[in-house]
This record gives sequence, structure tokens and C-alpha cells, in this order.
Amino acid sequence: MRRRCGVTSGAFPGKPLEEVRDVQGVVLFVGEVNIWPPSVDAARPPFCWRCGQLARGGGRKHIHGNGKRRRLARGPPDPCEPAEARRRFCRRFECQSCEAVVIVVPADTVPRRHFTGAAIAPSLAPWGLCGQSAAGVRRRVDDRSPRGFGAPGWRSLVRWAGRIGRDGLFA
Repeated sequence: MRRRCGVTSGAFPGKPLEEVRDVQGVVLFVGEVNIWPPSVDAARPPFCWRCGQLARGGGRKHIHGNGKRRRLARGPPDPCEPAEARRRFCRRFECQSCEAVVIVVPADTVPRRHFTGAAIAPSLAPWGLCGQSAAGVRRRVDDRSPRGFGAPGWRSLVRWAGRIGRDGLFA
């Protein structure tokens, strides 16, 4: 039986610098790979985010690969390209000591958001700083049909801006 648990950030001793962890066990992968997703061994976290158990020790693996899942990523893959929706694989791992699940995602993934960080940050600047219309910003970063583009605003921009001020959207 699987349990879902959250922890407060900063509860892990010796956290490696090359990983950024969110409070629900999401690891942003910042290593160099030619093909995504990386191999199981390349993506395996060095220790459990909840109990601190090392991934390998005593001749056995304590954090096991738990398969791949698809995650929706919206936004332009490059600032000069049109927006698109693509499904990317995420690697899942499970700690054998405490049954915590770790999800390894690409570095531009923003937890609990469909849009990538590469779409959110360039959207907030023209809208919040330069006063560009929400509809104009949405045309550049949203791949969905223009059916809703005539609406007076785009609520996602307001939510993203509020998260930056409140608890840090990218923190």
C-alpha cells in the first residue's frame, strides 16, 4: 500500500547542489542527456527525499525504479518557436525503506503546472512589466485553439503572478 506524505523543505541532510527538490518529492533533473528520459541509473536520486536513505548501500539498491509516466508540458520549446503541447516522460522511483515516491522531471518543469518555466517567465514579463494584453501574451505561449483568446483576460497570468509574490512559483 502506498502512502502520500509531504515534508517541509530543508528536512534532508546533505542535499546535493545539482538537484532542486519540491516538498512533494519532485526532482528537477539538471544533468546532461542526449535523449529524455535518462536511463534509470542516471536519473536515480542519490538518497530518499523523506527518510534520507542512500540509494545504494551494502551491495543493494534501496531506491528502485518504479516506471515512467507521461506529463503534459505546454509552451514553446524555444523562444522563437510556436507554442505546442507535448507529453514528456518522467521517471518514478520508490524508496524501499519508507515507500516514498520520487518523480524525476526535466529541469524546465514547474511543479503542479501544465506550462513549462520557459513559457511562464516570458509571459509574466511583457504582461506585468510592459502592460501587454493577456490575449497577446497567450497567443505566443498557449497552443490551444484561439476559441478563448477573445476573453477579457487570462486567469493563469494572474495566478502565476500571485504565486511569485506569495510563495515563489520557481522556488
